[in-house]
Amino acid sequence: MGYLAVAIAVAVALLLLVLLVVPSLTVSPASGSGSEALTYSEALPIADRTASGFSGGGWALLASAGLVSAIPVTAPLPTGSLSSLHCNFTAVSGNGSYTLPAYAGNRSGGAAPAWEFIYRNAEGTVALISVVNGQGEVLGTFSGSECTLIFDLLLPVPSHVIDSSAAAEAVAPAAGTFLAAHPNASAEFAITGGLSVGSSSAGAQWSVAYSTCALSPTTSGTGAVFNATVNATTGRVVSTSTELSAACGSRSTPYTLSSSLAFGGEAILTTPSSTNLTVSIDEVANGIAWDNFTAQVQNGSTIVPSGWALSAISPTNVTLATFDPSSQTWSSGGTQAIAVGDELRLTATLDLAGDSLELLGAGSFGGSVELPL
Repeated sequence: MGYLAVAIAVAVALLLLVLLVVPSLTVSPASGSGSEALTYSEALPIADRTASGFSGGGWALLASAGLVSAIPVTAPLPTGSLSSLHCNFTAVSGNGSYTLPAYAGNRSGGAAPAWEFIYRNAEGTVALISVVNGQGEVLGTFSGSECTLIFDLLLPVPSHVIDSSAAAEAVAPAAGTFLAAHPNASAEFAITGGLSVGSSSAGAQWSVAYSTCALSPTTSGTGAVFNATVNATTGRVVSTSTELSAACGSRSTPYTLSSSLAFGGEAILTTPSSTNLTVSIDEVANGIAWDNFTAQVQNGSTIVPSGWALSAISPTNVTLATFDPSSQTWSSGGTQAIAVGDELRLTATLDLAGDSLELLGAGSFGGSVELPL
């Protein structure tokens, strides 16, 4: 589990570095304000054609992100080593910067004027390709031992994933209030093909994010942020969250919930009128506390809103924390750190056999864990 946690954390960090084209986004008055917004399925053929003629072809898509900004910005492309990783970016000759045009259109349609695509070929070369206003361009390639190792963990994006428009539509009921209040919010529609480490793997997912913060790490202050995760093959919304006072300019990467907790010792008892689940915490990482995740019970795509309760129990059978399904908060003990040997207990006054308990990352923890009932 320790290796998996490190691998996932590093892979996610690298993807954010690449897909958000950091560092140093700055406003560029000279950038054009007109823009042609495309969805993922519209931008992908352009990126594929651009990749096919570069360095011998044979490219497989690993990840992509559509970026939306209310103001035009320009970013110098990263050169040399990315952060502290042994991963170097080499810009294609003549490509010293990247321009993100302003966009005043509807954010809820999943369209963006700028899309970034990460491809890998059979030789292990990784290329970054940009599609801006419908025009494809190879920005550069990545190399280095850690870089190769990380990208080898990423799975290609399946051909049957839903479009960004469908991902945005899936989260629209949860995002509607946010976008009504902030129609010019920055937006990001990002898809990854998945991750595989040993016998563990994660499938393709869409990340949909809206923010009042500008797409610039130099931006100061705080802003409101909406985040959602969508299963990229089924279209099911995995998690949603809204933070009203997020730090603008911060690119800190959340830990993944699956890499921070390992479960074991599961016991389930169901009757026509009750369900009881007990699951032990076998491994803990990254200083996770109980309020670093919320919980919901799902019957297929339908959320079961009541009739169940969740609590955290110590090895000596003392209640450590209590979760309130109605408010989606820990009503007591939420800030207490989770320890090996603690247990999660779900009790319900109805038969939940065949349903699932979904744990959804919160705060600095992302992703989800599904426990079948």
